[in-house]
Amino acid sequence: MIQIAQKKDCCGCEACVQACPKKCISLSYDHEGFGYPYVEKDKCVECGLCERVCPVANYVEPDSLQKCYVIQNKDPNVVRESASGGGFSIFADYVLQHNGVVFGAAYTDSLEVEHTYIESSSELSKLRCSKYVQSRIGNTYAKVKEFLDEGRLVCFAGTPCQVYGLWMYLKKPNNPNLILVDFACHGVPSPKVWKKYLAWLQSKNDSNLKSYRFRDKKFGYQYTTFSAKYEDGTDYVISDCNNDRDFMKDSFFRDVVSRPSCYNCKFKSVKHVSDVTLFDCWHNEELTGTTDYSDGATTIILHTQRATELIDEIKVRAKCTEADLDKAVELDGVCLIYSKLPFAQRKEYFEDLDTLTVEEMNKKYFVKSGNNPIKECIKAFLRKVGLFDWLRNKIAKRRMKNMS
Repeated sequence: MIQIAQKKDCCGCEACVQACPKKCISLSYDHEGFGYPYVEKDKCVECGLCERVCPVANYVEPDSLQKCYVIQNKDPNVVRESASGGGFSIFADYVLQHNGVVFGAAYTDSLEVEHTYIESSSELSKLRCSKYVQSRIGNTYAKVKEFLDEGRLVCFAGTPCQVYGLWMYLKKPNNPNLILVDFACHGVPSPKVWKKYLAWLQSKNDSNLKSYRFRDKKFGYQYTTFSAKYEDGTDYVISDCNNDRDFMKDSFFRDVVSRPSCYNCKFKSVKHVSDVTLFDCWHNEELTGTTDYSDGATTIILHTQRATELIDEIKVRAKCTEADLDKAVELDGVCLIYSKLPFAQRKEYFEDLDTLTVEEMNKKYFVKSGNNPIKECIKAFLRKVGLFDWLRNKIAKRRMKNMS
């Protein structure tokens, strides 16, 4: 049976839960809000399926093709609604127009994040845009298998570990009806932190929360803007454009609240089991030699022959320019190859989460007297142009080398 000795060895993909033939595995949530497999030992028959589908325990770097493109959806409304260039929507639309099914992360009515599926282009908007929370996978791997068994075309989008988990659950399929899409992952934040933040947002207004966007383009693609909308039409908006501070934004970008496995991620590689990997293209002009992508662009890496066939079919839906892979990764794809460094006070932060208010957490961890405003502005600029993580990891590697 599956046993997690260290929390860094579980990515929370839930493959083991769905693979268990006796349904004796469920998720047990710790004080940080992350789920880990709990086995009812009296029901377990020691079949070993849960261990065999674990993507962390069984990870092997795959062989893959390496073609790189910068793309932007030709529909300006889709680009406006998307986090970057609407790249995911291009692949999803293709699948839906061929009577297929698309799986991805969506908000529930209470703004929790869970994986679900859609069968119509009219529903695609709820799968668009980044959601900086670990999604609940639920039974979606099993549903993917059901649709594939029916001969349906299926697209599944998720983090690299979720996609690898599905790939293991399906026993490393080579099915032309399955299109796997992942992205360069910063790390998956705690649903418990997200829930506390939502409660705080709700307390700020007499009206109920209606929606939330982690990547609003209100001030343009080059700025990181978070926005909430209330049912009475009022908004809560914070942005790098104004050098705004925010509990969720700081908790995420300062690498405080990611799952323990994210700080030692097994899936950091340019080679993936997915067909397509997506990430933001901030340096689109440098990579393409044009200004055609200024409203938002998506860099895509094609890993399979199936993906190269798809790109030829979807080019009619997108502006598409081939790019140099190494340069694209160096400029914008640092999350593909480096794990984040954990926040120095991460343990203390989670100990305080249940007792301190959001304002008190902000004051203790993020808004400190003595912060250098010039230094903060430089950090904000480096984040906007995608160089902050690259520079920080360079410094960390140098420190580690000096310590060895």
